[in-house]
Amino acid sequence: MIANLWHILGFSGVRYLCPIKPRPGETPRFWRGSPAHVGVFKHARDIITPDPRVNSLPVYAPADGTLIELIQHNTLWGGAGYFVPYLNLITVRTVVEGEFYQLCHIAARSCPLPLGSRVRMGQKIAMTGLNGWVTVIDGMPCSHLHIMVAKKTLRRKEGFVSTRIRWEQTPVYL
Repeated sequence: MIANLWHILGFSGVRYLCPIKPRPGETPRFWRGSPAHVGVFKHARDIITPDPRVNSLPVYAPADGTLIELIQHNTLWGGAGYFVPYLNLITVRTVVEGEFYQLCHIAARSCPLPLGSRVRMGQKIAMTGLNGWVTVIDGMPCSHLHIMVAKKTLRRKEGFVSTRIRWEQTPVYL
């Protein structure tokens, strides 16, 4: 019942851990201002990561759930919407009815789990990657891991709407 109340208020039904573990002395940093975070995606967040071509980081499950979608064969990326179809992602249905989370820009072939697998909060599920539509500044990609928590709805043609994420720890936004 409380989860439904959180959804009514526009928040996730569960609390999430940051899917990237910072190195000692660091705090996860979240980037604001993505041109892709509009409409049903408006509450999605981007976690700044090192360039995965040089320093790929492990990606951990931010909450318990079941793996329901996995795309991990893409290696193309670029700074325009044209590159959206080349996005690698993981979608996990949570224990809260109608809620799921999605992690995007994972490395190609980095998730060892088959569809239907149960994932546990804190379990390593992939590595950071570079694929799909990313912001490019001076020819360099702004490397990040995209996270969105959403709930299913019949009110939107897309069938879902993003929710504000309730974090275990307060993230730092840039």
